Amino acid sequence: MSSSKLSAAVTTTKNRKGGRVLEYGPDVAYLLFNIWYLLAGVLALYLSPLHWAVMNSNSPASSSAATSRMRSILIRNFATCYIGYAPWHWYLYGANGGAPPKAAKRKFNTNMPDPSQHERDRFWTFVGFAISAYLECILVEATLNRREKNYDATSFSAAFVAVATFSVPWFREVHFYFSHRALHLRTLYKYIHSLHHKSINTAVWSGLAMHPLEHLVYFTCLVPYAIMLYLSNGAWYAAIPFYYAKLHSELSPIMGHHGFEGLGGSEFHHGHHELFNCNYGSPAVPLDYWLKTDAASMKAKKSK
Repeated sequence: MSSSKLSAAVTTTKNRKGGRVLEYGPDVAYLLFNIWYLLAGVLALYLSPLHWAVMNSNSPASSSAATSRMRSILIRNFATCYIGYAPWHWYLYGANGGAPPKAAKRKFNTNMPDPSQHERDRFWTFVGFAISAYLECILVEATLNRREKNYDATSFSAAFVAVATFSVPWFREVHFYFSHRALHLRTLYKYIHSLHHKSINTAVWSGLAMHPLEHLVYFTCLVPYAIMLYLSNGAWYAAIPFYYAKLHSELSPIMGHHGFEGLGGSEFHHGHHELFNCNYGSPAVPLDYWLKTDAASMKAKKSK
């Protein structure tokens, strides 16, 4: 790690106007994008074959019906991937002859990624959405099987559902920090996480460009909400936290990796891709600051 890069990353924790340490916590863009993820999750729930199977209690449980549901989920997931990512890529890297829009403000790395990087990252992002679809298929079929066998459904109060829904971004941040930090252990990094770090100068498609085993680790953030949905026998209100978490995990990597200061971009995480061994989480939940793994703390350790 070069001292110049480390010093540059440390500035991400500074307020450029006053020179003081930047306050951690969610900013306005973070909150607005979370509203978007929630609305996208509600739409995904409405389009889910689980919703329509539960609405139609006579929905067949045959293998052909399961195949149809799987096909529906896969198509919806690929459509979400394309609709969610492609416009961002075009707006930031394709429009205006490659010149970034004014709303994007400063690019963290002034160089533009090679087109081959976009192609590689796009491929692995679609792989991630395919894995996400497969995991949803397992949950949907397990839930409908439980419902068909007339197991007692757990009823969750409105307050519990509200708390579970509110917890999604915060649980995701904590889960991401610890799972991400674990993936930097020597063996896991070498054989799994290094694929993600091929993109140092990150762009829109980089966020979900991972090894399939890392996708499986990454999507374990859905487990608590999947259990809630399963125990409810597919009740629509209990499905909201799951689909919110699912769309959050699928779409939020855009903001963390698109590479620009504006539009919710994260210089904090960009510093991680340049330096590898710091800034594992995000400033929204300051685990890096508390656990001394932010770039500033790493610089202080290095200077001792």
